[in-house]
Amino acid sequence: MDTEITIDNLLSIKDFNETTKDRIKKSDILLVPQLEFKDKKDRVFYPETSNFLKFARKQKELKSVSINICENQGQEKTLDLHYDEIWLPILLVSLEFIKNVGLPIITSLISNYLFYRYTKGFKEDKQKVHIQIIVNDGKSKSSKKLEYNGPISGLDQFKKIDVNKIFDEK
Repeated sequence: MDTEITIDNLLSIKDFNETTKDRIKKSDILLVPQLEFKDKKDRVFYPETSNFLKFARKQKELKSVSINICENQGQEKTLDLHYDEIWLPILLVSLEFIKNVGLPIITSLISNYLFYRYTKGFKEDKQKVHIQIIVNDGKSKSSKKLEYNGPISGLDQFKKIDVNKIFDEK
């Protein structure tokens, strides 16, 4: 599914400072806010964003991966959702990164985070998770959104996606 969230669109946001724009350009994995939430122009992050970022940065297999948040430092706003569901951050990655690292690595990161964070009372088939992975193609300057809303056990679907078919490449 096409999405308006692209590197170029994020870089065009006027109130992002140069440090934020630099992080946007250099990140392998960028945690992106909802750009508009319920008709408000506020940028807001899903509740798990901060914890997910801390967890991801501690993973040894991702030490060489640049993982950042897409907001001016100190201006992050987080949604306060009172659902019995898990709302993970929106992840923006480049097509090149996905081709080199692969969706299984990102899916593994997500699964490991969920296991780490929800080991007590963790009901894999009862707990609903929401995740969006946006793949940005720098050449065509377009993005595609991969979205999953369902039981945690269904996250394996991402491992089966053929990255070359996301943008109809041969």
